[in-house]
Amino acid sequence: MNTRQSNLNENVLILRKRLKLTQTDFLKLYLSDENNAQIMSLSKFSNFENRGSKDEKIIVSMISSKLNLDPELFAEDGPTFSQKIERLLADPILENEKSHALTQPESNVVKLVSTINDYLVESILAGDLSPGMKLPSDRDLAEKFNVGRTIIREALKALHVLGLIDILPGKGTFIATGSQHFFIAPLSWSFYMDRQHTNHVLDLRNVLENQCAKLAAMRKNDACAEKLTDIYQKSDIAYKAGDFDSFLDLDRDFHLAIGECAENPIILNLLLVIRKLVQQESKQGLITPNQFKEVHEEHTVIYNAIMAKDPILAQRSMSQHLENFYVRSHSNKAQASEGND
Repeated sequence: MNTRQSNLNENVLILRKRLKLTQTDFLKLYLSDENNAQIMSLSKFSNFENRGSKDEKIIVSMISSKLNLDPELFAEDGPTFSQKIERLLADPILENEKSHALTQPESNVVKLVSTINDYLVESILAGDLSPGMKLPSDRDLAEKFNVGRTIIREALKALHVLGLIDILPGKGTFIATGSQHFFIAPLSWSFYMDRQHTNHVLDLRNVLENQCAKLAAMRKNDACAEKLTDIYQKSDIAYKAGDFDSFLDLDRDFHLAIGECAENPIILNLLLVIRKLVQQESKQGLITPNQFKEVHEEHTVIYNAIMAKDPILAQRSMSQHLENFYVRSHSNKAQASEGND
């Protein structure tokens, strides 16, 4: 990048002030890596704005990449840079996608994820797309949705995490084979983005798991019985051996197997999303040997009810099991809090 270094720090300062961001917010948005770790301290960034830095080309390159700007723009003299930034931000599309969107990138990625998801759902329903088909390039998608390629790539990464698309390096982006994911993606994504409502998510999990136990007992078949029995017997062996780590893994498998036995892929996918969200919460419900004993006994009652094709008992037993989990989890949290006092 052929730049006049004396202007770089000054133009970064102009940009930050134009976006009305504090140094802390600017660092968080534009000078953080993929793990949200800042690449420089607040004091170093302050010194950079005032006096420049030997790493200023790297800094400008990173900011340019995040904002989808040409890094050569920062080589202009201050007045020219200010005019060009004003013109960019005055453009209706860029005003929406660069200024407002990129000062709140998380919000705009969420909106774009929803927009692309709606587009894919409509295309699948219309027969224009089908599982396994290749999507247009990120350049074409950026043009279609009037946004920069950077935010398109972030949205595609989110859709990949949700299981809606497959990103194959060197080959392209493809519609995932599990097309039912598209119809629960907005709900799944809202869970990922708003982690403060854990209790609400747990309420939904309880409703789904109770219904799964009922449906599993009603729809039990040989394949379901074989898988559930295999998991239950392995968990029984792990419990008797005192292998609580294995028992915890099998506890998750036991619940998901019941979800599979319910034979409703949408419910199962919701459960998979929810269980990822509350995975840490679930671990807090089991600490003492007596608690493992209680869970094993509760699993036994649920398992026997499903094997006996008794939907009422299966649902009631699952409901009691989840209620007991809540009590155990909160008791453990209270004890941990007292221990830290």
